[in-house]
Order: sequence, then C-alpha cells, then structure tokens
Amino acid sequence: MNVLDELCPPSSLQQLLVLGCFGERLPRWMTSTSIASLENLRILTMQDMPYCTELPSSLCQLPSLELLKIWSAPAINHIGTECILPHHHEHPMAMANVGSNLEIHVIKCTNLERITNLPRLQNLNVIMCPKLKVLEGLPALQRLVLEDYDMETLPRYLHGLNPRHLLIDCSLSLLTCIAAGKSSPEWGKFNHIQQVKAYASEKGRDPFRFETNIGRSAIHKDTYFQYRGDRLTGSDVGSEKEKRSFTFVDS
Repeated sequence: MNVLDELCPPSSLQQLLVLGCFGERLPRWMTSTSIASLENLRILTMQDMPYCTELPSSLCQLPSLELLKIWSAPAINHIGTECILPHHHEHPMAMANVGSNLEIHVIKCTNLERITNLPRLQNLNVIMCPKLKVLEGLPALQRLVLEDYDMETLPRYLHGLNPRHLLIDCSLSLLTCIAAGKSSPEWGKFNHIQQVKAYASEKGRDPFRFETNIGRSAIHKDTYFQYRGDRLTGSDVGSEKEKRSFTFVDS
C-alpha cells in the first residue's frame, strides 16, 4: 500500500483501474481532497479488493466521473452517499450535477446488502451480488440491470423502485416464470415498470434468441412464453450460448 499511497496520477487522466488492493483502505490520495485534481477522470474501476470495507467519501469530488465499477469487493456491504453527495463543501458548484450522468456497476460483491440514498443516480448494474436485499433512495433511476443465474425469484426491492427500463439476465427457470405474466408469482414485482426485458443463457449450445413484445392488456392467465424463434445471423451469432428472452412493454 505504501507504493500506491505515493502515486500522483496526472490531472489529464480519463480512465483509472485500481486492481488488487489488499489493504483495508484505498490509497491515501483516493481518500482525501487531493482526488479532486483528477477533474478529467471519466471511468474508475476498482477491482479485487478483498479487505476494503467501504468506498471513500472523496469519490463525490470527481465532477467528470461517468462510470464507476466496483468489482470483487466482498468486504463492502453498503454503497450509498459516499458515491454522490459531498461530505465537504470545498467544491459546491462542481457537485451540482454529480450523479445525474454517473453509471454504477457493482460486480461480484458477494456480501453487499444495501445500495441506498443515491438521489441523482440514473443507471445501475448489479451483477452476481446474491445478498443484496435493500435498494432504495434512488428516485431518478432510469435503467436497472440485474444479472444472477442462481437467482430463484426476483428481489423484493423491485416493489419500491420505478425505473423506466429493467433488464434481467437470469436462469431459464426464472425466465419461464417471469414470462407467465399475470399467472406468475413474480408479476407483482415488475408489472409497474414501463419496460422489462429478461434473458436466459445456456452455454454450449447454438446461439438462439427468442423474444416477444407484449402489451399489458395482452397478458392474461393463459398467456405463456413461446419457445420459438429464428436462428440469429450476423453480429448476434458470436456467443456460444443459447439465448431466450421475454420482453414486457407497458401499453
């Protein structure tokens, strides 16, 4: 950590990857007001941080930040205002629009339980975070992506969210349940969301894609997802997966 503490990234830096940080805290320059000198930083990825227990509050001082990736940080159990809201007031004008253009990806944070109080956040990806139970205080959220192939049911926190778009990548069994529409026990968790797309992938098979667009009035007890479709061609045939999808569009 001593070497990392002494780093002084140039102010022109636009992308930064912090990989393999094995201390309980991030480098000193990331946890102090000196991080504000990275005024051009657009993409910040923090990956493989097994002992880091929290994100630094100084992240809110990055006015140009567009994408924040938190990847494999098992000791972090809460993400909140440290990402968006200023804890100090040295740069009030720079803070005015922080968050509205920020996209957060949380990936394989296996003990993450809460994401809260991010009032300006519009885009959030949650990938393989099985213990996440609370997702609240995100009134501006426009797009939510959930990816977890071990997920047996949709999370209950969807009741309290109202994004414009919800994208779910899950197991085939959960996709089948979702696509049953009103007869599904999952229906009440997502029927208030304007557009929902759900996918299921299976490795080792030819790439297929199945998709249906259904208005709310068309979904009823007897409507079930139809496993039929055409083999994809062109750029879509690059994955060694079978892809099935369900699309719900509120009409």
